[in-house]
Amino acid sequence: MLLALYGRAARALGSGDDNNASAAIEDPQEAAEAAADAADLVELLRLRHADLAATLTNGFPALRETVWQSSGSARAAAQALGPALEENRARASDLLREALVLEGALKCEKRGVLERVLPKRAKQYAKGVSDRA
Repeated sequence: MLLALYGRAARALGSGDDNNASAAIEDPQEAAEAAADAADLVELLRLRHADLAATLTNGFPALRETVWQSSGSARAAAQALGPALEENRARASDLLREALVLEGALKCEKRGVLERVLPKRAKQYAKGVSDRA
């Protein structure tokens, strides 16, 4: 989802390769729509990250509070799930950071800024575009 939004933003803002970074952005309407979608993505990722953090911090409350699990089996399940959820929280944190950077880049409305602030996504996007050609 983030890479697709990056692509929309890159097309809307235009490339910085034309040595005219002060030029107007390519498509202001598309940039505004991408900015709104970026804000939605940021909110979604914030909620996901907060849910994962609360689950890990509070020791898997949904497992501990169910009548269908004994305390021992809930503890074993929490130990088994903990490492995977820690990885997911780290991934959600990384994606949230990138989404916030993308949102900020769309707000500044400068050509070529995305390539500088999100170089990893720029490479992925360029590879995906060249693979389609």
